[in-house]
Amino acid sequence: KSWDSSSQMVYQAELLINRLKHDKLCDWDKDWKVITLFVGSNDLCSFCEDSNSTKHTPEQYMHNIRDTLNKLYNASIPRTLINLVPVLNVRNVKDLRNGNYICQILYKKTCPCAAFPTAEQAKTLEDYIIRYHQLLFDFIGSGRYEDRDDFTVVIQPFMVKTKLPYKDNHKIDFSYFAPDCFHFSGKGHSLAALSLWNNMLEPVGGKKSSWHIGESLKCPTKEYPYIFTWKNSAKALDEFKHTTIVQTTNSISTISSDTSIYDVNSTSQYHRKHKKTKFDISSNKMKFITVTGFLFIITMILIIGIVRRRKVRVFIPGNERHDFNGIDNSQYHDDNEEVEVWSRTNTKSNYFKNNETIKQHGTRISFE
Repeated sequence: KSWDSSSQMVYQAELLINRLKHDKLCDWDKDWKVITLFVGSNDLCSFCEDSNSTKHTPEQYMHNIRDTLNKLYNASIPRTLINLVPVLNVRNVKDLRNGNYICQILYKKTCPCAAFPTAEQAKTLEDYIIRYHQLLFDFIGSGRYEDRDDFTVVIQPFMVKTKLPYKDNHKIDFSYFAPDCFHFSGKGHSLAALSLWNNMLEPVGGKKSSWHIGESLKCPTKEYPYIFTWKNSAKALDEFKHTTIVQTTNSISTISSDTSIYDVNSTSQYHRKHKKTKFDISSNKMKFITVTGFLFIITMILIIGIVRRRKVRVFIPGNERHDFNGIDNSQYHDDNEEVEVWSRTNTKSNYFKNNETIKQHGTRISFE
């Protein structure tokens, strides 16, 4: 059920066993059953609110999972495959919080420890996620439930390294999430179901650790017409041991013979970040050129205006045009003509004493 933590799983297992026994749509002895257990996000979202700091520790989480699996195993449910999906990285909640104001409000109630952690809580959360995964892999890898031919537990790790879906504009695609910003929407559930099914058709030790938007649905092959378990994966895993699978999306997953899912490497986040970085650089460059060009034009307009306003009309002695106290040289009718003060040499004029030019500096002139 939604919002349940791992501590409620034993109770849910009891309800499920009762339904399987009494539901007319299920034949207890003949029908194959697929049970998927995906729990732990709510534990991580609430660990910091536990005053005793014991309710959601990795050890307590593993204890709850072990008790739940033992309950199903001891019920002797025939023909049963249990998919165990490790908890996703709830630290992604911080990115969802930053991308939507409504999510910020909801997370204060639904996932405060991942959305608004202190520095110390953030370190604890990171450690918890790693240990949740490792304890789960170690326990299932011990072969505890591999002594029967009609019951097994297989880890399907497609959520371990799954990243948030992004649009082409590098913004989070919230269409994969429900209005509560935490659970999947119908679109998100479809992608999760597809990734889960494809994980089931990949050999143990060679399963993908993240979902890929746009991946195609896998089908059983003639050589391997079954769902992979610990017991039937050896041959297929050997064939895939040195194979690199290149996705049609922006991801590359390398298959490793090691059963630890941490040996399956994904580069999808690198490609998205690298692509975003190039886009940002190009965008910033264009903005810089545009702003610089605009400032240059404004500057030139101001300079031209200032120069025109500061041009000085001057007296040019001799046969040139002059205008003093109403005396006008009528041979020059263009009184608007302007010349530069330093552009011509001084000449004699009848207006000056002894027909000599008084030394002048700039536009300052002395008369007798």
